[in-house]
Amino acid sequence: MSIEGILRSVRSFRISHVIDDWNDTLHRVITTNALVAFATLSAYKSFSSSVIECLPPSNFPRSWTR
Repeated sequence: MSIEGILRSVRSFRISHVIDDWNDTLHRVITTNALVAFATLSAYKSFSSSVIECLPPSNFPRSWTR
């Protein structure tokens, strides 16, 4: 099941609030989706590449060794 399918099924369980107007709903949806997107991007960048990249002394530039 894709993320889009999960989000659609979660939306069907949502309880409608009487005090919400289209502006509140729009901001709630944008905020939630932005947080999920940035969390996914952050996790991808953290776990997809090597976290610690070491530079051995033989590869130091000359200016660093003086």
